[in-house]
Amino acid sequence: MAAHFHSPIFKSPPVRFCIGVLVALCGICMACCGCVWNDTEDAPNHLSLDDSEYPYAGIPRLVIETENFSQIRNKTSKIPSQLQIWEEKQPSSEVIELSVNGRGNSSFTMAKHGIRLRLVQKQALFGMPKDKDWVLVANQRDKSLLRNFITYQLAQILQDNYSPRCHFVEVFLNRQYMGVYLLVEYPKISKYRINIAENDSSFFFEKTKEYTWLKENCYKYGFTLRYLKGMEHITGYNYEPWHYRYVGVELATYLMENNLTLEEYYQALPTTDLFQVPEEYRHLIQKKTTTPEAIET
Repeated sequence: MAAHFHSPIFKSPPVRFCIGVLVALCGICMACCGCVWNDTEDAPNHLSLDDSEYPYAGIPRLVIETENFSQIRNKTSKIPSQLQIWEEKQPSSEVIELSVNGRGNSSFTMAKHGIRLRLVQKQALFGMPKDKDWVLVANQRDKSLLRNFITYQLAQILQDNYSPRCHFVEVFLNRQYMGVYLLVEYPKISKYRINIAENDSSFFFEKTKEYTWLKENCYKYGFTLRYLKGMEHITGYNYEPWHYRYVGVELATYLMENNLTLEEYYQALPTTDLFQVPEEYRHLIQKKTTTPEAIET
């Protein structure tokens, strides 16, 4: 007759110990199997690529998957991601760990926008020197996709001090085809990027005497520095020392004397005529900050 679990034999300490060991071993085996399955899913040796709709076109494919397939919603949040380079039929690189975030000013609002890549480890990509920082340029407004590429190539032919190296790639982001991008070196000071000697400032425009003169005298000719340093929270754009806009001598002088951005000027105006501020309202924008209450009075 088969023994029941209520039988005295199952109550003896040796038998109970053996049963406990068997249960523990079964639990460990199940946990290990689960770990192996999750590892296969979460850390594969290659990223998935479905190119049935967009087959290989003769240029490398960058396959990128963000953590939890998160969307790139802004230019500041760095999303942990994985990247792999695919050739025609198989990957040509290991899975690369990195973070991604959006890139671009007005172009970031487009469906196909730029992407900033920050690799965890330095990688040499397509013959370009090892580095962690790269940019995917969308060229959304350029239907030919060639203008930036030709500009970089022409600068190299003319032996410019530095011109970013680049390479055309196709991008698959979170298993969706994004199109043809230009993978470009992110400009920065380093040995294989902008290699500035201690006594040489010619590579950065803002470190030249021409920039100093322009910043101090541009208002005399009706120009204003469009995106000021330290004003990113007001303008919504990064500092651009090369970006000047013509607004007329009177307004340019007024902006310079009050250290104002065009955004502050526009927001403080009580009139739709953005280039005419009545004298009685000028005190409202003498300071860097103005309250909505003050503007309404």
